Amino acid sequence: MSQLQTKTSLKNSTEYLTETSSENPTEIAKKIPTDTWITVSWDEFISIIENPIYDKAKCYYYQEEFRLEMSPTGYSHSQDHHLISYGIDTFAAINKIPFNGHENCSYRKKGSYEIQPDISYHIGDQADTIPWETTVVNLEEYPVPNLVIEIANTSLSDDLGKKRLIYEELGIDEYWIVDVKNAKIIAFA
Repeated sequence: MSQLQTKTSLKNSTEYLTETSSENPTEIAKKIPTDTWITVSWDEFISIIENPIYDKAKCYYYQEEFRLEMSPTGYSHSQDHHLISYGIDTFAAINKIPFNGHENCSYRKKGSYEIQPDISYHIGDQADTIPWETTVVNLEEYPVPNLVIEIANTSLSDDLGKKRLIYEELGIDEYWIVDVKNAKIIAFA
């Protein structure tokens, strides 16, 4: 079964976290499946991501499903981030295009969506719409990014599948997937 087709149910995540709260945080983190979509309510999702154990995790929520990505960002992945960001930043600066770029920024539409793309940009008139002190970007108050980029090494099928559907439904202007294994960029507009 592919990553896109894998679906796990985590019964009452809030109760689960309460029952295991006395355990070592590393042990709790190991018990919640990662890199797969888990069926949870919005409230259960919020309870999970507010746990300090997941401060460095990337989380997605869509259609009552949640995905937790805990893998550390390695040297090659961080280098891919840097090269892509540097290229976009340079192009925008040379062409005097206003832009505001972010890595692993959290965007939320309460009860519906949570995304943390590898790289995101607000471009043009939207470049300065989100105040500096904003933590999680509220998508009911601020615009979605114009460009979202996922760096795919082991997550290509999910980036092409469910994440693409999320970004499309949110109305993201452009979504790029950097397929590092095949050295290509797949773009959706």
